[in-house]
Amino acid sequence: MKRILLSMLFAAATAISAVPSFAQTSGPISTAEEDWLTYIKLDMGFSIGTTKFGQKGADEDEIAEIGGITNVALGWQKERSRFELAYQERASISELISTMLGITSSFEAFSFMANAYYDYVKSEHFAMYTGVGAGAARYHWQTAIWGQKANGRGWAFNGGFYNGIAFTGRHFAWDLGIDFYYIEKPETVSFVPKTGIRIIF
Repeated sequence: MKRILLSMLFAAATAISAVPSFAQTSGPISTAEEDWLTYIKLDMGFSIGTTKFGQKGADEDEIAEIGGITNVALGWQKERSRFELAYQERASISELISTMLGITSSFEAFSFMANAYYDYVKSEHFAMYTGVGAGAARYHWQTAIWGQKANGRGWAFNGGFYNGIAFTGRHFAWDLGIDFYYIEKPETVSFVPKTGIRIIF
């Protein structure tokens, strides 16, 4: 009888210990890696490109644009994909250079954008990503070219294409990249070397 009780206890202990391993192999696995994670992001960079002011045709002037860009975003990521809603500010800082050439110009824009990213290379602490974005920009520009002044303001389409690398941790990521932006009006094309951080929750 004692031997039977010991055999039953051993069998019960074996069955109980087998339950977790069975659940891990046959049941669904729920880990933080498979859930959507929320993050906030701040990045800054320099905008290098051209802006066309005035009316298309004879009254249009193309001016080199050097500016600064700041992005603040709220996003969600899962495995290799990220989606975010971003607010962007940009302003030209090239007034000193243009004044030396007899031209004064300023351009600023405030944009609301939706962005999507994909990590095409990803490891525990490193990633290489690409992405696209689109939104609307509230712009304001003014120029004085050889005594002739012009200005304008309004809303325009703003599009972006992104490439970069990221050094990642569980709750933190450091991004380094080059962005390409296009604003429909005034027609602005720019490349933006940038750096930023993401805080992941």
